[in-house]
Amino acid sequence: MLGRFVKWQASVDHSKGPDEIGCHLPTAPVAYKPLKGMHSAQERCPVGDKLSSNGGGGSVQECAAHTVSLHGGAFSYSPSCKCCWSYSGCSGSPDAPKKGGSWVYKDWSSYTIDHFARPSSARTPA
Repeated sequence: MLGRFVKWQASVDHSKGPDEIGCHLPTAPVAYKPLKGMHSAQERCPVGDKLSSNGGGGSVQECAAHTVSLHGGAFSYSPSCKCCWSYSGCSGSPDAPKKGGSWVYKDWSSYTIDHFARPSSARTPA
């Protein structure tokens, strides 16, 4: 029964991906900024804001692009496991992050997406 559940859960995660919903990762780099006190720590954004996990885990930039494709505003990334957790926001952080005393990976860093930044190549001349 657990095997069927895991397979179903993977299909749900896939259905939220860019191929299914028609959103594709941005071609320009996504601007993001670190959350104070949440760099290489054993904590992430609160789970209640989570949109997806393990999508776009190849790098911090890939994780940022994945988060934007889900219309999220924050993400947590661990380079050890190349894990990416995307969130709608990071409410309460850094005052109330999700701490994980028994987590295997202790090098999570959390960031917010800068929705107002544009790549320098897209800026209009003054």
